[in-house]
Amino acid sequence: MCSSRLPQVKAFLAFDFPSRHTVQPEQVDVLLEVGFLWSSSRAVSSAPASLQVGGSCPCWLPLRKLCWLELRSQVHGSRLELKPILHRLHYQACMTLQCARILGAMNRRIFFLSSASAALAQVPSETVRLALIGAGGRGRRVMSEFTRDPNLQVYGVCDVYEPHLEAGLSAAGPGVRAYRDYRRVLDDPAVDAVLIATPEHWHHRMTLDAMAAGKDVYVEKPLCHTPEEGKELVEASRQSDRVVQVGMQRRSYDLYREARDMRRNGRLGPVRMVRTYWLNSRTEPRRSPFEGPIDWKAWLGPTPDVPKDALTFFNWRSLSAYSGGIAQDQGCHIFDSIHLIMDAGYPLSVNATALQPQVEGMDQPESVVVAAEYPQNFLAIFTINYNAMRYAMRADQLNAYDGSLARLDIGREFLRIYDHDAPETTSFAKEQPGGFAQATIDHVMNFLHCVRTRETPRATMDKGFQAALIVQLANISIREGRKVHWKAETLSIA
Repeated sequence: MCSSRLPQVKAFLAFDFPSRHTVQPEQVDVLLEVGFLWSSSRAVSSAPASLQVGGSCPCWLPLRKLCWLELRSQVHGSRLELKPILHRLHYQACMTLQCARILGAMNRRIFFLSSASAALAQVPSETVRLALIGAGGRGRRVMSEFTRDPNLQVYGVCDVYEPHLEAGLSAAGPGVRAYRDYRRVLDDPAVDAVLIATPEHWHHRMTLDAMAAGKDVYVEKPLCHTPEEGKELVEASRQSDRVVQVGMQRRSYDLYREARDMRRNGRLGPVRMVRTYWLNSRTEPRRSPFEGPIDWKAWLGPTPDVPKDALTFFNWRSLSAYSGGIAQDQGCHIFDSIHLIMDAGYPLSVNATALQPQVEGMDQPESVVVAAEYPQNFLAIFTINYNAMRYAMRADQLNAYDGSLARLDIGREFLRIYDHDAPETTSFAKEQPGGFAQATIDHVMNFLHCVRTRETPRATMDKGFQAALIVQLANISIREGRKVHWKAETLSIA
């Protein structure tokens, strides 16, 4: 490094950067030097003695090139995550040294850039270290499915509500690290992937930050809270090499994939309308007290500052500041399955209507009807009523695909076809008890497979946004009393 830059570098290292920092043009070269020094000094300190020559390593020439190229590729944007980039460089340095040690045991020749790259490609790590962010009931449930993989290590659990954190740590087992700030999870170079199962209003920010930190992401649905958030996520994913899977498990459900194949093969004829319903009973809010400490400001995150309130915390799905309501929470599942079976995506327009909220203290409706029009020339009608009877879970929903040759009905665990010449009798019927639970397992395993192979997962960022978007536009339609049109080419409201 040029000696004239030494004071700049020392000042740069001493400065406590915020989690996101705007890099000025004159800082770029210094940042590149710092990235190399920081990663190489940490990695050399743990390198095998046989690879250290006079306090340095003979493979630093190719390693420096790797680090330099990595950091410069990140600097082209005006804003970036500094600490995660440095951690990523450190990880690459350690991986390079490990490869050097392996090759050195076989052949003492020093390897250069091409051989280092080949070694990295040939020695993939099967172990995936996962951190859970959001250790409520759903987060712990999905985490348990991750642990079915023998090469999955739950490395950490993060939550701002102490009882959830303790429950998550207990479920994860001994030796798991506790975090109370998700940014510290992302700063940790040992974490390969994160499972984000927080309330909806945090999904957007955490997913962006995790990708910027070099982590692969499994994020629960809905992907985001607004169309603007969805657009930012989709555009970020197109510039990223991170694997992102949205938790819409019907994409991995063989029953739904079979239904898609039947429709593709012409069994139904042209389908111009899909009719769906989801029924349940929720007439009272959950009235539970806090059972331990909570970092209320951290829980609120990007939402307006309001006093600490247990009713808000335990009923966030029914409050518009934190959620798109029960229509969004369940509707993104339904619309994603419609998109899967119909090979559809972004809509042309959405229209919706709803009753006023019936649950005391809540501002999101329980009874909603949504109509979405698609460029594939069909309508999808979604009705949800949480002021109905309470049904057994296997019978609480139905999706009917009205073709000209046959109607296909599909629920949680059954698939039936009624042909046009005998509409009261099933020509095909399949029951699949336990299939819905298995779909979550298969969805998690698809994500882990893609983390290891770098293949594209089944529920990508685009697909996650397409499903969430329908009900986001429906909520706008309800508020403004109009049909809302969508421009897929610009990802914006027309």
